[in-house]
Amino acid sequence: MNEADAASSSPQGAGGISESADANPEGAVCWRGLGFGIDELRLATTFDDVSDVVACGAVTPVPRTRQWLRGIANVRGTICSVVDLSLYFGRALIATEAKPKLLVTSDPGLQVALLVPRVLGLKQFRENEESSDVSKVDIEVRPYVARLFSHKGEDWAVLDIPMLIRDRAFRNVAMDA
Repeated sequence: MNEADAASSSPQGAGGISESADANPEGAVCWRGLGFGIDELRLATTFDDVSDVVACGAVTPVPRTRQWLRGIANVRGTICSVVDLSLYFGRALIATEAKPKLLVTSDPGLQVALLVPRVLGLKQFRENEESSDVSKVDIEVRPYVARLFSHKGEDWAVLDIPMLIRDRAFRNVAMDA
């Protein structure tokens, strides 16, 4: 069993709070999730919000859509919309030569894969590292931040993926005529 499987079998859920003293020898309550980065922006999400992480393969462009909708891709037999999360948040286009990853979302009603430049693996934060100062997060990202942690001098925003993919702006992929 890998760390993600172990975390998802915790009594409090995959990306939530766990009070297991075995998982955290200090006994402090902590948050666990999957970390990923876009430029200097450090993000994390719960394991429940992501069903798979895969290398980005071939993406077929969809005409007359917003630039951040890179197209569609076959991900393990499921056709997913591929959204360049960097572009969506007003940053630079992610170069596919840099071997970005797809975070396949867990929403059963909408097959979406979020294109990210790098996945940083399992992240764990103590409750006392939680911060309420979301002004540290880019203004484009703030509406989707569920929590913020300051860990070893770095700020980590917990991205609420279900909130992101339910947002009207996110679902509005067609170019204006």
